This record gives sequence, structure tokens and C-alpha cells, in this order.
Amino acid sequence: MSMCPYCGEDVPDDSTSCWKCGTELSGDADEAEGDEGIVSPREPTARERQEAVCPHCGAVVSARALRCNECGRPFGAPRRARGWLPAVYVAFGVVVAAVVLGLGWAVWSRGGEAPDPGRDRPIRFDYATLARIYLDSPKASKLRELWRERHEGKFVEWEMVILDVADDGTLLLARSSSAAAPEVRLTLKRPEDREALGLVPEKRIRFSAALRSYEGQSFLLDRGLILER
Repeated sequence: MSMCPYCGEDVPDDSTSCWKCGTELSGDADEAEGDEGIVSPREPTARERQEAVCPHCGAVVSARALRCNECGRPFGAPRRARGWLPAVYVAFGVVVAAVVLGLGWAVWSRGGEAPDPGRDRPIRFDYATLARIYLDSPKASKLRELWRERHEGKFVEWEMVILDVADDGTLLLARSSSAAAPEVRLTLKRPEDREALGLVPEKRIRFSAALRSYEGQSFLLDRGLILER
């Protein structure tokens, strides 16, 4: 009697297969299928135990090898692909830096001044319309609340003639050079513009400025900037 190497059952010495588990005891693996359709497992040989297959190229290599002799790629954890996120972050940082530098240059080149909120959205009231409401009305002194709610601090864009320049640099303006009194007293945002732009009497200018108040027969405007006509 001999022992089945797979289930441990005693089998006759001349048996070619185990009567209990059906494992083929002799012959090739191709003949291992018994009468009951059971394929017998085969233990790997000593040589097979020392061999492995490269997961990258399929070459047979030593089981203890750290790198394939055929393709040269290492075994173990799969190689990590290069990440693309760092490149995206770098590109985004470059764009942000360019925008910040551009804004900084714009502010610096304009003398460090910040844009005035609302200047790009002037109200659509000309001088004549506001004059009828506040200057020509017998109730002008009672309209202060209306002025504060609707017009004070709002920007306008008007075109007028310089009648004179006050000692403090205020431009005295009117719609016509023949006006007897100034209709607008304009304080420039950049006083140096008076000389740089040649702002002298009789010169017609187009300007953007904020409504500050009104008194007598004229409006007081500040933060004035000269616009191209």
C-alpha cells in the first residue's frame, strides 16, 4: 500500500489514481482527468518554484529577482505616472502673478490712485436739469434731503468753458464764456492737471466729477478728471 500525496488515503501500490480523491498518481498532467471528470492538481517542480513571470513583459525570471533581465523594469509596486496637477498649479500661479503685476503697474503708472467707485456709471442728468430742480426752485433750501438721497456723491460728465481759475486751483466753469457768474466750481482730483493740460480761461473742457453740494447759483463738484472731447 502507498499513500495518496494529496488526500493521505491508502491506495494499492499498482493504482494509477487515488480511489478517494481521484488524483492521478502517475503519468502526465494531460492524462490527469479521471472517470469522474476531476483534474488532478500538480505540485510545481523545484525549478518552477524558483521562477516567476515579469508582470511587464512576460519574461520568465528568478522568483527572487528585483528587476527583469529582459525589459529592465523593477518589480513590486507599479510605477507611478507623473502627476499633472503640479504643472497646473504652476501655470495657475503664473497667471495670477501676471494679473497682480498688471494691476500694480496700472495703479503705479496712474500715480498710485485707485479708481473711484461709480465714475464709470455717471448719472444722466445735465447741468440744466439739475439747475431747474435745485437752483431755480424757490424751495431749493428745502431740497437738501432729496439731494443727499439721489445726487450727492454721484458722478456726472459735463462739458463747459473755463471762466477763471481761483487761487486755490478751483476751476470756475459755465456753459458759455459770456456767463456772468460761474455755474460750476470744480476741484480737480489731480491738481497738477491744471498746468499739465493747460487749463486756462476760455478753454472748453469735458470732465468727469462727483456732485458735492450746491449753493447760490452754482454746483460744487470734486474729484474732477479731464476727459477727451
